[in-house]
Amino acid sequence: MDTMKARPTLRDLLEAAIRKTGNLRQIERHTGVKRQSMMKFLRGRDLRLATAQTLMDYFGIEVRRGGKPRA
Repeated sequence: MDTMKARPTLRDLLEAAIRKTGNLRQIERHTGVKRQSMMKFLRGRDLRLATAQTLMDYFGIEVRRGGKPRA
């Protein structure tokens, strides 16, 4: 039995941040990311990598390399 918790995906983190803010117009104004793009993303469509990076920067989401520690 694996007792490790599953890490949230980048999609999970971005969706949660967008939903928590709840104001797509404000996010659009600060990032330049179109509301339509965010609405499509929240409905399951993908984002371009550059768009995801813009949103990550805005929300302060960082990606760290995971895996097993080196000996």
